[in-house]
Amino acid sequence: MKSMTAVAFAALLAAGAAGCSGTADPAPAGGNGVPAGSEKQDAPDKAAGSGDIEKDALVQGINVAMDADARWEGDTLHVKLKVDQGENGLRAFTNCMVTDQLLQVTQTAVLEFTDGTVACVDVLPAD
Repeated sequence: MKSMTAVAFAALLAAGAAGCSGTADPAPAGGNGVPAGSEKQDAPDKAAGSGDIEKDALVQGINVAMDADARWEGDTLHVKLKVDQGENGLRAFTNCMVTDQLLQVTQTAVLEFTDGTVACVDVLPAD
């Protein structure tokens, strides 16, 4: 069920989980339970799933969630997986759908399976 893990990972990234620094939470401001400065963390023009994720953080997350070896080549994300494409390419389609939601409009993904390579633009419907 690697694709379900990928879906869960995509939801976490879209919610901003990848932006965590790994340090302790700052002290609440004024005792209201809201960390100081958190009200200004999100830019008003950035929506969940907009693709505004740092490339390195995206690679790290994909590597963990999909048990993969991801790398950037320009604006193309290459994801080398340790599995095949699945019956009728279902795994390829599902992983392309999840990965595509994390990318900016100018970026694309290529999934490298044990039984072949799939360019996501070839298996996903045009927007």
